[in-house]
Amino acid sequence: MEEQKHNYIHSHLIRTLLWILGGLILLFLSFQIGVIAGMHRASQRFGGPFGYTGFSSSAMMIGGHGTVGTISSVSLPRFVLATRSNESQGILISSSTVIRDSEGNASSSALSTGEQVVVIGTPDQSGTIDAELVRIMPPPATSTPGYFFIMTSGSRP
Repeated sequence: MEEQKHNYIHSHLIRTLLWILGGLILLFLSFQIGVIAGMHRASQRFGGPFGYTGFSSSAMMIGGHGTVGTISSVSLPRFVLATRSNESQGILISSSTVIRDSEGNASSSALSTGEQVVVIGTPDQSGTIDAELVRIMPPPATSTPGYFFIMTSGSRP
């Protein structure tokens, strides 16, 4: 009986399975070490474990400041943004301010109430941002739920 147990432990199949199991454990551990090292590097580079999330930190823009929001009122050369934190932020544009939309360069006449914008500039003494760049964001994509068509012979329904 003892001899059968001894042969079972030393069988080729069991040794092979143990080597495979040990290899998988080492592979898993090396993967985990890579994940931990990557998270550590990202947190040092971007200031948090989930990366850079917006314009609240000027670490990514040398000497820059900015905000993101919806235009609540326009009286050129100024407009007011309702920011994501529900605060009002005054913005001042000038002839040197670059205004862009999804099609390229735009003019100040493209700034209207309800537009989503990203503003990069420098705050003045009162907190108003002197805009260097205003990026008008495209409206969110809309889809019609339940509407599908099948392309047959190159025609639509």
